[in-house]
Amino acid sequence: MANSYNTQILRDGMRNFVIRVTGEIDLTAPTDIAPIALTNIATMNPPCLALRVDRVKFSLPHGCPLDVQLWWDATAPVLFWGMAGGDDNEFSNFGGITNNAGVGKTGNILFGTTGATGATAQAGNFWTFACIVECVKLQPIYPA
Repeated sequence: MANSYNTQILRDGMRNFVIRVTGEIDLTAPTDIAPIALTNIATMNPPCLALRVDRVKFSLPHGCPLDVQLWWDATAPVLFWGMAGGDDNEFSNFGGITNNAGVGKTGNILFGTTGATGATAQAGNFWTFACIVECVKLQPIYPA
């Protein structure tokens, strides 16, 4: 088995966008997942210019060194949230987390992992993770 991940769009409405990412890190040949696309604002229905993150829920194995990260996509991606263990983080009470990536920002969110060294587990085991990201579409582009 190799490292794998899956994404599922739970909601793609006029205002809200919710996505779930799940993955398995195979400890027989563990490697971190470099930041890869989690969202594509151009293909949403309706598309938008950016996203605001209002909530992140996640679950990772207790005691493992795996860290799942969320990044703003840009020429130099910007880390905006790291997750270890499990939690339910609400950001809407202060206006959410907005994209401050700077040069070359696309409005998309990336995800990646670090800590997949396998040093604390026996070969043949795997770590699983799950994360739900609740977003609000900013500047949606409605059909003319």
